[in-house]
Amino acid sequence: MASGTGPFEEGRFDTVVIVGVLCTVDNVDAVLSEAYRVLKSGGRLHFLEHGIAREDKIRKWQIRLNSLNKVTACGCELTRDIEKHIRDSRFLIEELIYVTPFSGTSVLYTHIRGVAIKPV
Repeated sequence: MASGTGPFEEGRFDTVVIVGVLCTVDNVDAVLSEAYRVLKSGGRLHFLEHGIAREDKIRKWQIRLNSLNKVTACGCELTRDIEKHIRDSRFLIEELIYVTPFSGTSVLYTHIRGVAIKPV
């Protein structure tokens, strides 16, 4: 769906919530743009996503296993820099927290959660 063509009018919502979506979509920036479009001025985007790790050791394994993960996890990418995508969008980040990696294979899914605001 191209930005601006969604089923909701511009500025309709106070809040948009995105959880576990940005790792698999074809165009992260288009999704963020659509969220921005449907939010009212001052509206908030709440997100919980996973992406590329800040820790070198984990990042190296994410890069090595990304192709396999895409096949076994329905297109899920381990190496997307979700924070960068949000920072490069028109949103202003109000809160951003790196969730401590879990143990075992789930350490490959480094999560961030936060809130971004559509400026007034």
